[in-house]
Amino acid sequence: MDPESITPPKRKRREVIFLTPDEVDRFVGSIKLRTYEGKPSLGGLRFRALVEMLLGSGLRISELLSMNRDQINYETREAKI
Repeated sequence: MDPESITPPKRKRREVIFLTPDEVDRFVGSIKLRTYEGKPSLGGLRFRALVEMLLGSGLRISELLSMNRDQINYETREAKI
């Protein structure tokens, strides 16, 4: 069989569904930043920072998780990915 004559099946393009600004606000607002005792929740703060970076930058999760602090230039507000 000639490999040139083989055509892969066509995949349907999936429609991209974006969150509305209200949905984004509700999602970010649902992240608990305090414990039940009223103390700051470090896990909640870390998760909120992760979510806000993903939403605000368009980075992939793997790109964001592999970042180090030395890749961020705080003066110019740029990061080397």
